[in-house]
Amino acid sequence: ASTGSATTADGSPAAPPAARDSSGFGTTQFSVVLGGGSGHVTSRFTGVSVPSHLTMLELRWERTVLRLAGLDLRYGAALIPFARLTGQEIRDAEGWSCGGVVPTLGASPPCARPQTPAREATGWGVIPVAVRLVLTPAPWIELFASARAGIVDFDRGAPLADRNALAGLLGSGGGIALNIGAGAVLVAEYDVLQMSNGGMKIDAPAMVTPSVRIGLAWRSMGQIAVAGDSSARSRLAWNAFYGVGSFRSCGADGTASLATITVRRDGRLAGNDAAELRIGIEAVPLAIAMRSGGPRYGRPGVGIADAMVAHAVTVDCFSEWGASIPDIGVGFSPVAMRGIFRSGAHTRGFIDLTGGVLLLTRDFPVPGSRGLNLVIGAGAGLEIATGAAERVVLGYRLQHVSNGYTGQLNPSVNLHSAYIGLSRTR
Repeated sequence: ASTGSATTADGSPAAPPAARDSSGFGTTQFSVVLGGGSGHVTSRFTGVSVPSHLTMLELRWERTVLRLAGLDLRYGAALIPFARLTGQEIRDAEGWSCGGVVPTLGASPPCARPQTPAREATGWGVIPVAVRLVLTPAPWIELFASARAGIVDFDRGAPLADRNALAGLLGSGGGIALNIGAGAVLVAEYDVLQMSNGGMKIDAPAMVTPSVRIGLAWRSMGQIAVAGDSSARSRLAWNAFYGVGSFRSCGADGTASLATITVRRDGRLAGNDAAELRIGIEAVPLAIAMRSGGPRYGRPGVGIADAMVAHAVTVDCFSEWGASIPDIGVGFSPVAMRGIFRSGAHTRGFIDLTGGVLLLTRDFPVPGSRGLNLVIGAGAGLEIATGAAERVVLGYRLQHVSNGYTGQLNPSVNLHSAYIGLSRTR
């Protein structure tokens, strides 16, 4: 037997076989899903909570971008051509339903349950971020956890009040998918949806709705062949961040800092050797937060809106929140997107976007907020090749940290963060 390089029929060397993307599949899936659920809409200002019902039709597209220890990471998006929200309104056109007038500072609002008729709002929306982590215990069944974020535009104020018709939508949950043959998949899922106007008014009524949906999907199987391009394989990266930012609470200003260690794993969604879009996840095994400033209230120039909201949610704005011991925590970003552009033989520039949660041991940045916060980041940087599979990463990221009006106070922090890291192709 002889050994050596493969040749073609004319004796010339054969082209090397195309490398398979180590993310595994390149599977695409299109789904039509219908469902809904019943929950409550709660006013932060008055404390009033009223029942509501949400129905949505979704058209989804997703693609497998990564395999992690037997789990498939799928990224996609969805269009909501129809959404209907029904239930009692919280406020009528003349003022607060639980009092008729906006309560003055120092007077408790008379928050009896509003006796108002049911209302209906219809609209449409988009979900630009939809992530699923899928386990396949058998060829015919899949179990998955999911997270998504988007916006819905209703034909009247939502949720169920004369506030903004545009509402943000967040959801997380899980479900099961059954392969029924010929590429068809039956999908059943349960998750909890949260919808809010994001604080665009003094009051930010939040809707929380457990939701059950069922749908049918069509799947196209296939693998990505990338000749000689190792960047198409999955990558693991470690990064060290440090950021400083400011916030405002009850009329006073403060500063906060956040140091984190992150572990990132991503794979290619689309592109080639010159430019590509990578999708993955980012874990924060260690976060250290500090804050300084104060007192939160009791100084001239405090706006009436700050005082009204603070009184309505019974927050002691006269307490101190000066420098303190560090707050320790962890975090996770189910969405980590990076667009990469080759800028030289050994360098590549990039822009990235992340979204996830951060859990700290105490309320951050002030008492009365929450230890659990949403974190959205956007930035840019440079990758410098130091070997065949290694790259040094230098970057900047602007991070927005807030509790999404789930706490008594929501003093959001915008952090300017610099970071350095090392990535390695798997």
